[in-house]
Parts: sequence; C-alpha cells; structure tokens
Amino acid sequence: MYHTNFFVLTILILASVATLVLCKKSSPFHAAQVSLEEQVRLRCSLKSTDEVITAWNGTLTASIDGAPFVPIFDIVGVNIARCIKMGDNYVTTQREMQLYLDPVTKQKLTTWLNPFTNENVTVVHVANDPVQFPLYAASYPMPASSLTDSITEFSSTVNLFYPNTLFGNASYVPYSPERMYKAAEYFKFFTETKGLRKKSKKQVDEYTMAWNRVSPFLPFMKMGATSGYLIQAAEAAKIKSIDELPAVLRAELNRNPGYKHAPPCYLNVPNESSWTYFKKHFNSYLAGAEFPLILGETTGQCRQL
Repeated sequence: MYHTNFFVLTILILASVATLVLCKKSSPFHAAQVSLEEQVRLRCSLKSTDEVITAWNGTLTASIDGAPFVPIFDIVGVNIARCIKMGDNYVTTQREMQLYLDPVTKQKLTTWLNPFTNENVTVVHVANDPVQFPLYAASYPMPASSLTDSITEFSSTVNLFYPNTLFGNASYVPYSPERMYKAAEYFKFFTETKGLRKKSKKQVDEYTMAWNRVSPFLPFMKMGATSGYLIQAAEAAKIKSIDELPAVLRAELNRNPGYKHAPPCYLNVPNESSWTYFKKHFNSYLAGAEFPLILGETTGQCRQL
C-alpha cells in the first residue's frame, strides 16, 4: 500500500506542477474529448513528412525493499516522432534516446559504481529504434479534461506485462532473471485548446507532459534477484529544434546522428526496448563499449496495418 500511495502521490504532484505552469487562472475541471486527429495534431503532425521533437528531463530513483529511496541518475532524453495516415487510422513511428547522467556533474555516464552491489558496471543508455504503434480510429474519441477555457489535459496509462526477453538464458540471470517484464507508464498531456481544435493546423505549437514510469531494475545495473524497482519522474515538452536540447544531449546526437530523425515509414521490425537492446548488444556491454552504440541503417521494409 505504501508503494502504491507513493506512485499516486508522484503522479499527482507532477500533474499539479504542469497545471500551475500552464494555467493562468483556476477553474473547475470539466469533461472533454480528444479525437484521433487531435491526438495526432498534439503528439506529432497530420502531415507525414513532419518530424516532431519532444524533449524531457528528470530523475531516476531506486527502491530496494526495506530500504530508503535512493536517487541514482538524472535523465535527459529526446524523441523524434512521425505520424502516418493509413486508411481511417494512423500509425506513429519514432526514435528516442535517453541518457543517464551523474546527478552531481550532470555529465553522461559511461560506467557507474552501483551503490547497492559496489560493482562498477557499463552504463547502457536508452537507444530505442524504433518505437512504433497504431492509433486506431475505433479507440477515439478519448476522454479528456478542460482545466480552463484555454487548456486541455488528457491522460494515458500504459500497463506492460509480457515475457522477459532475457529470461531462460543463464548468461542473463545476474542482469534480469524475472520470467515476466512488468512496468507501468503514466502520461499527462497539457496543451492549448485553441490549437488542438483548430482543423486547419497540422500540429499544435506546443505541449507539455508529466511522465512517470515504474519498472524493474535496468539490466545493465546487474541487480540479480534483488527485490525492488525504479521510479522515473520526468517533465517533457515539444521543442522546435535539436538546438534547444541540453548540451550533453546535443553532443551525443552529433556523435550518433541516426537518432536525429524518425524512421521514414512504419517499419516491419519489432520495437526496441532497453531489454531487447541489452540482449542484442550484450557482448559489447561485457567489453565495456560506449553506449549508445552508433546507429547503423535500420533495415526493414515498410508495412501496412
């Protein structure tokens, strides 16, 4: 119950902060709806050649059962998204990168002294290529809230529970021994109602987002069967250019420019995650390579729904 209350409190705090930033006057919530086209207009663009950039920063905190919460990393990240219309539906195809930073120096970590195991490990940053999913017309309109006459908020909760790709191989037991992968992500989007509803606009001018994630320990942390979890708390916003990103993230994108763009189409390849990426590049991890590894050309034909 304590863990559940903490998660709820975290989400409410971030949502309140985002509300205070965007709302210039207080007003009771009242029910609203978001159409498929409005969702696309917010998260990417109705024009498939457009690429929309979302940036975020925040913290990653570890919880070991029976011990206090321990902030372990600062985080900065970027997502490049494209939406494509397919019949009555849309799909989104994205690439994203997130760096784990030293909380003191704010610099990208290549290795990390795990305070729970006292072992120095290679840091494997988030480098997801691609992240893709459909947006089905049948799922819309979505419920939303109007915070004021000018601000619309809507939420998205993603509960994940599926077989752990690292399970069943003795080599991965020290890194991620669980049979099932279980995590949850909580998003709250805030944007100006006028831009969201305006049918002549291909995309909104701006939006902000509160994002919380509860997940197992990351494989690179090498936590074995330690009982606990991670809490990611971040705030995000749409930006106009990569030049607006923090210097540490711009430098990494210049080193690894493949992540500056979304895929050109809805690729016929599986989604990447921190777990699949770790498995794919396990030998490089053991060799102490610098992550993210340089992205080569993504192979895979375009697909339809």
